[in-house]
Amino acid sequence: PKTNTRPSRFLVVSTVEQAMATGADRSLLFFKVVHASGALARVLAVFNSFGVNLENIHPYADPDGGEHACFFAECTGHASEAQLAQTLQELRACTTHLRCLGSFVSGAAPMS
Repeated sequence: PKTNTRPSRFLVVSTVEQAMATGADRSLLFFKVVHASGALARVLAVFNSFGVNLENIHPYADPDGGEHACFFAECTGHASEAQLAQTLQELRACTTHLRCLGSFVSGAAPMS
């Protein structure tokens, strides 16, 4: 018998306001870029320029067709902190859609 070694992923949806920054946080992002040469490289350069580390990045097929590349990314930092807030603002210029899905204490809900 073959066993499933792929981990399950869960997203917690809450009506409670996002937790306060602790200094040891991660954030989960969803973004789309035009499906073109260098588009993802420009996004990665923004993370690099602000010193924000990407812990994980996962590509997904565009549900609207093939014009965009979609990604879920987990990065260091809390969305309310200046470093990540500035990164997100700069990312808006090189993405067609960007959404911070939430921030959480590092180690509380890792993607794998």
